[in-house]
Amino acid sequence: MAKARFCYRVAVRVSTVRLWITAGFGILVIELALLIFLLVNTTSEIASLRRTTQELKQENEKQERKLWTLTSELEQRRRGRPDQAEVRPLPPVEARTLTPPDLVREYRQAILFDNRVEAESIARSLRVLGGQAVPAIREALRSEPLVDVQRALARILGEIPDREALEFLEEELQKATDKGLRMDLLEGVAKQPGTPRLHLLSAPLMPERDPEVLHSFVKAICKANSEEAISTLIRKVRLLSESEATAFLMPPSEFKHPTLKTFYERLLNESMSEAVRMSCVKALAEVGDASSVSLLESIQNNDTSTDIRREAEQAIAKLKR
Repeated sequence: MAKARFCYRVAVRVSTVRLWITAGFGILVIELALLIFLLVNTTSEIASLRRTTQELKQENEKQERKLWTLTSELEQRRRGRPDQAEVRPLPPVEARTLTPPDLVREYRQAILFDNRVEAESIARSLRVLGGQAVPAIREALRSEPLVDVQRALARILGEIPDREALEFLEEELQKATDKGLRMDLLEGVAKQPGTPRLHLLSAPLMPERDPEVLHSFVKAICKANSEEAISTLIRKVRLLSESEATAFLMPPSEFKHPTLKTFYERLLNESMSEAVRMSCVKALAEVGDASSVSLLESIQNNDTSTDIRREAEQAIAKLKR
């Protein structure tokens, strides 16, 4: 009898433990589901907040531009200057006592007022200052909230041959999200006499898809003039779809840098896309290196596309002139 009661008690306790384990597991599953729900909901809310923030930023820029325009009109009326044609350009920097930060501030005002004559006059003064103006432009660009002004400052910085200017343009490219600003930064890198750092250009290049921005990347990367630069471009092409790769290569007249000869020849041999091969044949004709004739003759004789064979014939004739 005692043994039976003992077994009963053990069975009850085991049953109780099982019940608690089952209940605990159920609570754990519920908590896990709630956690997943909260994570999904939080991610959605963050994405929505980012979109709202971007929209508010754009609206703020628009309203600030309207305010500056209104202020400009009121100021012109007060001074009796009804139109921009009467605005006199600033004297050259030699005749002025303004420091580079002062000039940059006046340049910002001219951009906001859409005063092109005064803006160009100040831009000339900043270019004359050269490297002395770079720190002031760099600091202004870092703190500038308006994209239009950022783009104007980036264009001036790109026109000042200076190693610090080149390094700053490369660094800003990592953060820029506006398409126009990215293109201006890349154009500035391409204009600089120094050699760009490929690892800084490669990071934003790889996820890029816009054909216009890709063209600007090619111009900047070609300045590196190395096998690594060509390899970087080839890696990018392999990430693109057929249509994107064609847009990446066209129009070839923009890409006459000799470094690209190997790039086009390799891609011509590797690609199965007729559109891409056609672009490469045209590009080799534009590059203008007669050593590509033997490859083009092989294309002319063996390619399955009549159009490509015809284009190769024209390219050969152009290179043999």
